[in-house]
Amino acid sequence: MVPREFTAALLKAIIRKLSGNITGGGQLVKASRVIVKGKKGGEPTTYIYDRIGNEWEAGIALSIGAQMVAAGSIAEKGVHPPEGCIEPQGFFQELKKRGLKIIEKITIEREL
Repeated sequence: MVPREFTAALLKAIIRKLSGNITGGGQLVKASRVIVKGKKGGEPTTYIYDRIGNEWEAGIALSIGAQMVAAGSIAEKGVHPPEGCIEPQGFFQELKKRGLKIIEKITIEREL
């Protein structure tokens, strides 16, 4: 077996299993993970955000951003990356209202 084909088959099987657990049995189309590492309160902290969804969700985040601009929730003018002008928790709540699932995992390393 070609290593690339093995890896693709393995990842498809893993994603299929995760898809059923997170989407309630629906078919998975996309998965993404964001890992943020840094310090919070002087302690090494890691945030992991996982999202699994379907193709119909593709434009929802962009739509929410446009609605926030129209409503005046985003005051900055010009071109900015989302992380520089959108308050994350409010944005995640808007995603949740529309049925998108994002799972947050937080790890704090500290000496006891």
